Amino acid sequence: MKSMVMRSLLLAAAFMTCFCTLGDDSAMGQGQFRPGLTSEPSTQPAFPNTPKAQTPATQPTGQVQQNSGMQKSPVIEPDRPWKMTSRIHLEKGTNKGYLVVQIDLDEGYYVYSLNPEGSPAPTRLAVLPSNDLKVQSKFVSDKPPHVIEKDPVFNQRIEKHKGQVQFFASIVVRPGVDLQKLAQEVQFSGQVCSDNACQPIRKQTATASFSGFFEVPKTRNASKEQKLK
Repeated sequence: MKSMVMRSLLLAAAFMTCFCTLGDDSAMGQGQFRPGLTSEPSTQPAFPNTPKAQTPATQPTGQVQQNSGMQKSPVIEPDRPWKMTSRIHLEKGTNKGYLVVQIDLDEGYYVYSLNPEGSPAPTRLAVLPSNDLKVQSKFVSDKPPHVIEKDPVFNQRIEKHKGQVQFFASIVVRPGVDLQKLAQEVQFSGQVCSDNACQPIRKQTATASFSGFFEVPKTRNASKEQKLK
């Protein structure tokens, strides 16, 4: 009982630290996105088979500072146990596609889902204004989060992503843009946590570049129509 109370106090302190530093991201420009609810696990969209980033997280697992007093909550050391990358894929023959944000986490660490009702500190993704790219949808994850219906510490539903998670948003690229020079900044705010500590993340930025085309498989009906022509 004593250990659970202590864990509750530590996590609550870390959450308050993050909440105070996240600030207001409401000033969004054209092409910028204000994230909201993710789809429920049963309604996850079928994403195309876009290539994954070729360099997974290789950082050593961060060591958690142990408190000897009551003044500070534990924080993760600078050799951070997570990595954020971003990339752009377009459907072949079109200027439409996906902006992908990928987060790789060391074993024992997790991020919360995008769902504000499934986390004390939900993951937030913001696409900075751009003249070359416009976001057409909210970000959704490529897999459903791990769900704890009633967390004993926060006394609420908790949704977590572990290992590797990719967040997709539909985009349209300006016609005529040089894809080799296309660059789009994306910001991640939220928390990276272990069972003992949480690290507040404020507007961590990654730059997405064009990483190739993908093809959408043709349906059977479409194939039949082509044969009839």
